[in-house]
Amino acid sequence: MLVVPNGGERIILERTLNQTTEIVLFTNAFDESNPIPETLVYADLTEATNYTRPQLVFGDWVVTEGDPTDALAPTKNSTFSAVPAAPVITGWALVQDSNNAVIAAEVFETPRTITAIGDIVPVRARLTCS
Repeated sequence: MLVVPNGGERIILERTLNQTTEIVLFTNAFDESNPIPETLVYADLTEATNYTRPQLVFGDWVVTEGDPTDALAPTKNSTFSAVPAAPVITGWALVQDSNNAVIAAEVFETPRTITAIGDIVPVRARLTCS
């Protein structure tokens, strides 16, 4: 069995995050009975509309080696310029800026409903290796 020690986890996270990434909001109906699949790609997501995609650069991330090894980014806000046709935001995904490759995705515990121009959905990205 292959073991990746904490130092290797740190290197993997740093190399993965050493590029510009964006937070994408989606409206897919993922839940416990319909979980996010391991095979998820950007084309599987129904991306929300009328919002800004916040960017994260490598310097935004704090990677802490340990058990578990964590990469934590500051909270980034997505601001809506109009109420989208599908106003219920169910989760977010972290994607590479250059090609929309999905790095991670998460369903919100409570979906966010957009009701007005200027509504904000905050996301604090955290990746963990153990």
